[in-house]
Amino acid sequence: METSLRYAGDSKSLVIHAREKFPLNTFTHLQGHAELDTKIGAPTYLCAMIRQYFPDRKSRVAAEFTWDIMDVKADQDVRLKVGYEVIEKVPYFQFSENNWTLTVNNIGKWKVKYVM
Repeated sequence: METSLRYAGDSKSLVIHAREKFPLNTFTHLQGHAELDTKIGAPTYLCAMIRQYFPDRKSRVAAEFTWDIMDVKADQDVRLKVGYEVIEKVPYFQFSENNWTLTVNNIGKWKVKYVM
């Protein structure tokens, strides 16, 4: 199960995010996804879907440059990423330190994420 804590500038609240994938066959899986908003104390998103992948289709739509800096201090790794989303035509910057990630783009959106 993938879990994370997320805080974004537009929501002004901490969200607990969880996702689990159950394989059905080689290119198909059942995905459950939920978010719990800590401000209101209730789920804000619940979803179950069957996803199918087509391996012959290309879905990469971003260009990224990544620089990993290992062992800045004891047990501290840093990643700097600069990218450009081709479909939305938006450049972005991402800073990651162990489990924390800060993502900012030039249209004013930002997101902080903690992955457990």
